[in-house]
Amino acid sequence: MLKLRSLPGDDRLRAYDTALMVCAFLVVAVPAFWVLPAIDDFGTVLPIFHFSWKILLPGEEIGFRWLPFRNLLRLLTGQFPEFNLALHHLAVVLGHGLSAIFVYYLARRMGAKPRAAVWGTVLFTVTPAVAAAVWSLDSAIQTMSTALGLAATVVYLLPRRGVAVAGWLLLSALSVLWKESGIAWFLAAPTLGALVRIHEAHSESSGDAVGRIWKDMGWAWCYGMLGIGAYFAIRFGLAHSLALSAKHGRYDLTIDPLIWARNLVMLLGVSTTTTDTLALFGQPSRIAIAVLSTVLGLPLLGIAVYRAVKRWSKTTWVLAFVAVGLVAGPHLLLRHVSEMYAHPIVATIVILCAPLFNGSHKRYPVLLWIALGAFLIASVGVDAHKWRGIEHTGMEARRVGERIAAQTMGSRPRFVCTVTNWTRRQIVGYSVFEFPAGPAATGGRAVWPLWGWKTPSRIVVVSKKRDCPTGVQAVWRISLGGAVRVYPGPAAVAGPEG
Repeated sequence: MLKLRSLPGDDRLRAYDTALMVCAFLVVAVPAFWVLPAIDDFGTVLPIFHFSWKILLPGEEIGFRWLPFRNLLRLLTGQFPEFNLALHHLAVVLGHGLSAIFVYYLARRMGAKPRAAVWGTVLFTVTPAVAAAVWSLDSAIQTMSTALGLAATVVYLLPRRGVAVAGWLLLSALSVLWKESGIAWFLAAPTLGALVRIHEAHSESSGDAVGRIWKDMGWAWCYGMLGIGAYFAIRFGLAHSLALSAKHGRYDLTIDPLIWARNLVMLLGVSTTTTDTLALFGQPSRIAIAVLSTVLGLPLLGIAVYRAVKRWSKTTWVLAFVAVGLVAGPHLLLRHVSEMYAHPIVATIVILCAPLFNGSHKRYPVLLWIALGAFLIASVGVDAHKWRGIEHTGMEARRVGERIAAQTMGSRPRFVCTVTNWTRRQIVGYSVFEFPAGPAATGGRAVWPLWGWKTPSRIVVVSKKRDCPTGVQAVWRISLGGAVRVYPGPAAVAGPEG
């Protein structure tokens, strides 16, 4: 239990402050339950109906990824397949809620007054990139990993060093078992912890304590490196392979510095601004909306940078860059990044920057209120736009599934060949927010939620019907726009191309 009343500050957390944070959380959490699966969601949230030790191990069938907790969540939904989507949304929302609690607590420990910590938590909760993560069905791995990483930081700050070190290493290990990027918390937690302790030492005018803090962080980094080494040793031993990802896949790792730089710019951009990326990268692009959404968020960002330049010491700047770099680092190695990866980055930035908005008076200056209001208006507006996009994509995929179910006339084939009539270049859109109905249905897998997630058990996707393998029980033709034509029975393969 976090003892919020024992935190530093002139006043305590008031009821309306709590209500404000809860309302901001609900603004993002509640709409999540209306989002339906699309594109790769059908594979990542597919229930596991029977336990096998293989689900706890890294394997080639999942691109050499090691995500045992995600598989355990899928095993849980396999026992209640009718609640599959709700349980995945609940896990995502739970991780986000816990993250918000830890963001508030750590911002207070970093020196933020209650009002500054509250508004920082609100901004973390509704920032567009974070909201996009909460609305992604398969992002429980990200939000839970963030929550455990922040919890590791909280535990690291416990006064009993033995308990603190053991708890931090354990929680960091749990974080990386939710999502591989959680490996950053083996080093990021003690770095953030050092920033908190340096602030507290300066508040107490204790110069000797600062030296001990650096020494403790140095030892913690040694322990963290041992934890990282142990993780890879266990992972490679279990997989009988040194592979960290599938080649040429979405999670393909790269050593190209130009891609690292591109990913860094993208992640920091979506983490610190309110830019409507759907308006910017969608088709057709809406440059005016993208520019307006960005401009509305810039005043608050400018105030934060100005105050950081005025207030932060060189030590704070160095440790802040290291902390953000560590949290962002694992994602930079990927060939493709998504907005979901901004979740822990935004949390870290808010924790660092919330104390910058401590005012000398109980009420903030008018300029700050205007900047804060503009940032929130832009965030909520962009959130609404993105939610409408991701909800529309899910609904389009569901309609394709419903058309398939209607044309099968009660039969549920287990082995299906899906014929598509588009190329990758014809798929115009931006991520899950804007995607054509046909590809969004993922070869007809959109029928799974309607049929209890069990059938078809095998779907082969081809571009020509003559390429369908023998033994299929039905052929489904799906167009780019989502039109469906079903050819039932084994004889369908031998029929005309249609």
